[in-house]
Amino acid sequence: MKKAFCLFIIYLLLISIHSYALNDVYTNIDTCLVNILPGDTIIYSNSPIQIQLNISPEADTCHWTPSTGLSNDTIPNPIATVNNTTQYIVESYYLIDSNLVYNGDFELGNTGFLTQYTNWTTGGFIFGNYKITTNANTISTGFTPCDNGGKYMVLDGIGTPNTYFFQSTVNVEPNTLYEFSVQSVFLAFTELSPAYYPRLKYYINNQQLGGVDVIPNYNCNWHTFKYKWYSGTNTTATVKVVDDNTDGSGNDFAVDNILLKKICKATDRNIFV
Repeated sequence: MKKAFCLFIIYLLLISIHSYALNDVYTNIDTCLVNILPGDTIIYSNSPIQIQLNISPEADTCHWTPSTGLSNDTIPNPIATVNNTTQYIVESYYLIDSNLVYNGDFELGNTGFLTQYTNWTTGGFIFGNYKITTNANTISTGFTPCDNGGKYMVLDGIGTPNTYFFQSTVNVEPNTLYEFSVQSVFLAFTELSPAYYPRLKYYINNQQLGGVDVIPNYNCNWHTFKYKWYSGTNTTATVKVVDDNTDGSGNDFAVDNILLKKICKATDRNIFV
Protein backbone atom coordinates (compact mmCIF):
# COMPACT_ATOMS: atom_id res chain seq x y z
CA MET A 1 0.00 0.00 0.00
CA LYS A 2 2.85 2.34 0.91
CA LYS A 3 4.62 1.52 -2.41
CA ALA A 4 1.46 2.22 -4.40
CA PHE A 5 1.02 5.57 -2.64
CA CYS A 6 4.59 6.63 -3.59
CA LEU A 7 4.01 5.70 -7.21
CA PHE A 8 0.80 7.74 -7.19
CA ILE A 9 2.66 10.81 -5.88
CA ILE A 10 5.32 10.43 -8.63
CA TYR A 11 2.59 10.14 -11.25
CA LEU A 12 0.94 13.35 -10.02
CA LEU A 13 4.30 15.12 -10.12
CA LEU A 14 4.85 14.04 -13.74
CA ILE A 15 1.38 15.29 -14.66
CA SER A 16 2.14 18.63 -13.02
CA ILE A 17 5.42 19.03 -14.90
CA HIS A 18 3.79 18.33 -18.24
CA SER A 19 0.76 20.54 -17.69
CA TYR A 20 2.78 23.63 -16.78
CA ALA A 21 5.33 23.32 -19.57
CA LEU A 22 4.57 25.97 -22.20
CA ASN A 23 6.09 24.32 -25.27
CA ASP A 24 3.47 25.49 -27.79
CA VAL A 25 4.16 24.77 -31.44
CA TYR A 26 2.21 26.82 -33.92
CA THR A 27 2.81 27.92 -37.47
CA ASN A 28 2.85 31.12 -39.45
CA ILE A 29 2.54 31.02 -43.25
CA ASP A 30 2.99 27.24 -43.61
CA THR A 31 2.96 23.91 -41.80
CA CYS A 32 6.53 23.94 -40.53
CA LEU A 33 6.96 22.34 -37.13
CA VAL A 34 9.78 23.16 -34.77
CA ASN A 35 10.48 21.92 -31.26
CA ILE A 36 12.81 23.26 -28.60
CA LEU A 37 14.72 20.70 -26.59
CA PRO A 38 14.28 20.12 -23.72
CA GLY A 39 10.55 20.26 -24.31
CA ASP A 40 7.52 19.70 -22.13
CA THR A 41 9.69 20.06 -19.04
CA ILE A 42 9.93 22.55 -16.20
CA ILE A 43 13.30 22.68 -14.48
CA TYR A 44 13.36 23.94 -10.89
CA SER A 45 16.58 25.35 -9.48
CA ASN A 46 17.52 27.76 -6.69
CA SER A 47 20.73 28.79 -8.50
CA PRO A 48 21.68 29.62 -12.13
CA ILE A 49 21.59 26.60 -14.42
CA GLN A 50 22.72 26.04 -18.00
CA ILE A 51 20.25 24.53 -20.47
CA GLN A 52 21.10 23.36 -23.98
CA LEU A 53 18.43 24.57 -26.40
CA ASN A 54 18.11 23.02 -29.81
CA ILE A 55 15.83 23.41 -32.86
CA SER A 56 14.70 20.22 -34.53
CA PRO A 57 14.88 20.06 -37.49
CA GLU A 58 17.63 22.65 -37.90
CA ALA A 59 16.37 25.83 -39.57
CA ASP A 60 17.91 27.72 -42.48
CA THR A 61 17.85 30.85 -40.31
CA CYS A 62 16.53 31.55 -36.82
CA HIS A 63 16.24 34.22 -34.16
CA TRP A 64 15.74 33.81 -30.40
CA THR A 65 14.21 36.36 -28.03
CA PRO A 66 15.10 37.53 -25.53
CA SER A 67 18.85 37.28 -26.07
CA THR A 68 19.44 37.57 -22.31
CA GLY A 69 21.31 34.53 -21.02
CA LEU A 70 21.87 33.03 -24.47
CA SER A 71 25.31 32.20 -25.82
CA ASN A 72 24.10 33.29 -29.30
CA ASP A 73 20.60 34.34 -30.38
CA THR A 74 20.98 33.48 -34.10
CA ILE A 75 22.19 29.86 -33.97
CA PRO A 76 19.93 26.78 -33.73
CA ASN A 77 21.52 25.41 -30.55
CA PRO A 78 22.45 28.14 -28.05
CA ILE A 79 23.15 27.52 -24.37
CA ALA A 80 20.77 29.35 -22.03
CA THR A 81 21.94 30.37 -18.56
CA VAL A 82 18.73 30.60 -16.53
CA ASN A 83 18.52 32.05 -13.02
CA ASN A 84 14.82 32.95 -12.86
CA THR A 85 11.59 32.26 -14.71
CA THR A 86 12.41 32.77 -18.40
CA GLN A 87 10.45 32.28 -21.61
CA TYR A 88 12.46 31.89 -24.81
CA ILE A 89 10.79 32.30 -28.19
CA VAL A 90 12.43 31.24 -31.45
CA GLU A 91 11.37 32.17 -34.98
CA SER A 92 12.65 29.62 -37.45
CA TYR A 93 12.64 29.88 -41.23
CA TYR A 94 12.67 26.91 -43.59
CA LEU A 95 13.00 26.96 -47.37
CA ILE A 96 10.47 24.93 -49.33
CA ASP A 97 12.47 22.75 -51.75
CA SER A 98 10.60 23.64 -54.95
CA ASN A 99 12.11 26.45 -57.07
CA LEU A 100 9.40 28.63 -58.62
CA VAL A 101 11.67 29.94 -61.39
CA TYR A 102 11.33 27.60 -64.38
CA ASN A 103 14.73 26.42 -65.64
CA GLY A 104 16.51 28.71 -63.21
CA ASP A 105 19.38 26.21 -63.15
CA PHE A 106 19.58 26.21 -67.01
CA GLU A 107 19.66 22.42 -67.14
CA LEU A 108 16.96 22.55 -69.85
CA GLY A 109 19.14 24.82 -71.97
CA ASN A 110 18.03 27.98 -73.74
CA THR A 111 14.36 27.93 -72.79
CA GLY A 112 11.88 29.21 -70.21
CA PHE A 113 13.13 32.79 -69.83
CA LEU A 114 13.15 36.15 -71.61
CA THR A 115 16.35 38.06 -72.43
CA GLN A 116 17.48 41.23 -74.19
CA TYR A 117 20.85 39.63 -74.94
CA THR A 118 21.65 37.63 -78.09
CA ASN A 119 22.09 33.86 -78.04
CA TRP A 120 25.61 33.20 -79.38
CA THR A 121 25.93 30.65 -82.20
CA THR A 122 29.03 31.43 -84.31
CA GLY A 123 31.77 34.02 -84.64
CA GLY A 124 33.30 36.05 -81.85
CA PHE A 125 31.62 36.15 -78.46
CA ILE A 126 30.92 39.89 -78.20
CA PHE A 127 29.07 42.45 -76.09
CA GLY A 128 25.52 41.38 -75.29
CA ASN A 129 26.02 37.70 -76.20
CA TYR A 130 25.08 34.79 -73.96
CA LYS A 131 25.33 31.02 -74.15
CA ILE A 132 24.18 28.09 -72.01
CA THR A 133 27.10 25.70 -71.43
CA THR A 134 28.84 23.49 -68.89
CA ASN A 135 32.28 25.05 -69.52
CA ALA A 136 32.81 28.73 -70.34
CA ASN A 137 36.24 28.00 -71.78
CA THR A 138 34.64 26.20 -74.74
CA ILE A 139 33.07 29.53 -75.75
CA SER A 140 36.21 31.62 -75.37
CA THR A 141 39.74 30.61 -74.39
CA GLY A 142 39.84 33.87 -72.44
CA PHE A 143 37.24 32.51 -69.99
CA THR A 144 38.09 30.38 -66.99
CA PRO A 145 36.78 26.77 -67.30
CA CYS A 146 34.48 27.05 -64.30
CA ASP A 147 32.38 24.04 -63.29
CA ASN A 148 29.17 24.25 -61.28
CA GLY A 149 27.86 20.71 -61.55
CA GLY A 150 25.86 21.25 -64.74
CA LYS A 151 24.80 23.91 -67.21
CA TYR A 152 24.98 27.64 -66.56
CA MET A 153 24.58 30.93 -68.46
CA VAL A 154 27.73 32.64 -69.78
CA LEU A 155 27.50 36.35 -70.67
CA ASP A 156 29.53 39.17 -72.16
CA GLY A 157 28.14 42.32 -70.53
CA ILE A 158 26.31 44.46 -73.05
CA GLY A 159 27.49 47.80 -71.69
CA THR A 160 23.99 49.32 -71.90
CA PRO A 161 22.23 50.26 -68.64
CA ASN A 162 18.95 48.57 -67.62
CA THR A 163 19.25 45.80 -70.24
CA TYR A 164 18.13 42.53 -68.69
CA PHE A 165 19.72 39.21 -69.54
CA PHE A 166 17.20 37.15 -67.60
CA GLN A 167 13.50 37.64 -66.90
CA SER A 168 10.83 35.22 -65.73
CA THR A 169 7.34 35.63 -64.25
CA VAL A 170 6.05 33.17 -61.66
CA ASN A 171 2.94 32.78 -59.54
CA VAL A 172 3.27 33.57 -55.83
CA GLU A 173 1.02 33.59 -52.79
CA PRO A 174 0.02 36.92 -51.23
CA ASN A 175 1.38 37.86 -47.80
CA THR A 176 4.10 35.26 -48.00
CA LEU A 177 7.85 35.38 -47.45
CA TYR A 178 10.18 34.14 -50.20
CA GLU A 179 13.93 33.86 -50.63
CA PHE A 180 15.52 34.93 -53.90
CA SER A 181 19.05 33.75 -54.64
CA VAL A 182 21.44 33.53 -57.59
CA GLN A 183 25.00 32.29 -58.11
CA SER A 184 27.51 34.18 -60.23
CA VAL A 185 31.21 34.13 -61.11
CA PHE A 186 33.67 36.42 -62.93
CA LEU A 187 35.29 34.64 -65.87
CA ALA A 188 38.56 36.57 -66.30
CA PHE A 189 41.76 34.50 -66.22
CA THR A 190 43.89 37.39 -64.98
CA GLU A 191 43.51 40.00 -62.26
CA LEU A 192 41.57 43.00 -63.56
CA SER A 193 40.68 46.34 -62.03
CA PRO A 194 37.25 46.81 -60.41
CA ALA A 195 36.16 48.82 -63.45
CA TYR A 196 35.77 45.50 -65.30
CA TYR A 197 33.78 43.72 -62.60
CA PRO A 198 30.15 42.85 -63.41
CA ARG A 199 27.67 44.86 -61.35
CA LEU A 200 24.51 42.82 -61.08
CA LYS A 201 21.13 44.17 -60.02
CA TYR A 202 18.16 41.97 -59.12
CA TYR A 203 14.51 42.99 -59.32
CA ILE A 204 11.13 41.53 -58.45
CA ASN A 205 8.20 43.48 -59.92
CA ASN A 206 10.67 46.32 -60.65
CA GLN A 207 11.64 46.56 -56.97
CA GLN A 208 15.41 46.27 -56.58
CA LEU A 209 16.50 43.62 -54.10
CA GLY A 210 19.31 44.98 -51.99
CA GLY A 211 22.21 46.94 -53.46
CA VAL A 212 24.44 46.37 -56.47
CA ASP A 213 26.08 42.93 -56.38
CA VAL A 214 29.67 43.43 -57.55
CA ILE A 215 31.31 40.21 -58.82
CA PRO A 216 35.13 40.41 -58.40
CA ASN A 217 37.88 37.93 -59.33
CA TYR A 218 36.91 34.71 -57.60
CA ASN A 219 38.91 32.12 -59.59
CA CYS A 220 35.82 29.98 -60.21
CA ASN A 221 34.57 30.26 -56.63
CA TRP A 222 30.86 30.88 -57.22
CA HIS A 223 29.41 33.83 -55.34
CA THR A 224 25.85 33.62 -53.92
CA PHE A 225 23.46 36.54 -53.48
CA LYS A 226 20.41 36.07 -51.20
CA TYR A 227 17.46 38.30 -50.39
CA LYS A 228 14.22 37.76 -48.50
CA TRP A 229 11.22 39.17 -50.38
CA TYR A 230 7.70 39.61 -48.98
CA SER A 231 4.95 39.25 -51.58
CA GLY A 232 2.40 41.59 -49.97
CA THR A 233 -0.66 41.75 -52.23
CA ASN A 234 1.18 40.36 -55.26
CA THR A 235 0.03 37.13 -56.91
CA THR A 236 2.81 37.12 -59.52
CA ALA A 237 6.51 37.95 -59.32
CA THR A 238 8.54 39.06 -62.33
CA VAL A 239 12.20 38.26 -61.65
CA LYS A 240 14.67 40.35 -63.65
CA VAL A 241 18.48 40.47 -63.62
CA VAL A 242 20.63 43.16 -65.26
CA ASP A 243 24.33 43.98 -65.44
CA ASP A 244 24.85 47.61 -64.46
CA ASN A 245 28.48 47.80 -65.66
CA THR A 246 28.65 49.92 -68.83
CA ASP A 247 32.28 48.97 -69.55
CA GLY A 248 32.40 46.86 -72.70
CA SER A 249 35.84 45.41 -71.98
CA GLY A 250 36.11 42.59 -69.48
CA ASN A 251 32.72 42.37 -67.76
CA ASP A 252 32.46 38.65 -68.66
CA PHE A 253 30.62 36.48 -66.18
CA ALA A 254 28.33 33.51 -65.62
CA VAL A 255 25.15 33.00 -63.59
CA ASP A 256 23.45 29.87 -62.35
CA ASN A 257 20.71 28.65 -60.01
CA ILE A 258 18.36 31.63 -60.13
CA LEU A 259 15.96 30.60 -57.38
CA LEU A 260 12.78 31.89 -55.79
CA LYS A 261 11.64 29.67 -52.95
CA LYS A 262 8.84 30.01 -50.46
CA ILE A 263 9.82 30.34 -46.82
CA CYS A 264 7.71 28.86 -44.08
CA LYS A 265 8.02 30.31 -40.62
CA ALA A 266 7.55 28.40 -37.40
CA THR A 267 7.56 29.78 -33.86
CA ASP A 268 8.14 27.85 -30.66
CA ARG A 269 8.33 28.94 -27.04
CA ASN A 270 9.40 27.37 -23.79
CA ILE A 271 9.36 28.50 -20.17
CA PHE A 272 12.03 27.54 -17.67
CA VAL A 273 11.51 28.16 -13.97
